[in-house]
Amino acid sequence: MKGQNLKQVIEETVLDVFGDMYFMFPEPVGEDEGVSFSAESCFRARVPLENSSEGLLLYGSEQLVADMAKNILGPDQTIGEDELLDVFKETANVIAGNLVSRLGVDSDAALGIPVA
Repeated sequence: MKGQNLKQVIEETVLDVFGDMYFMFPEPVGEDEGVSFSAESCFRARVPLENSSEGLLLYGSEQLVADMAKNILGPDQTIGEDELLDVFKETANVIAGNLVSRLGVDSDAALGIPVA
């Protein structure tokens, strides 16, 4: 992680996971670029870090999560709410695992079960 700050590592990790798992290549946007966000209308997943109050919190719009599910499960599949939640929880889990590795978090640290 030398020469990189936490924000850069998180950004790179998220972009890598989206590219590798979903063949999606989002571009980072800044707060000043007019992108609106409402936590109430999004999927939300949390991966806790055991024995800590810390964890990863991930938000995604319904359309984003539906596109992710189609890319991983297939465009012809009927995808219900349970599948959307599973895909999003798995995404949060993979991102959290990659972050733990990239950041060199203490080996005693363990990720909890994702909740969405």
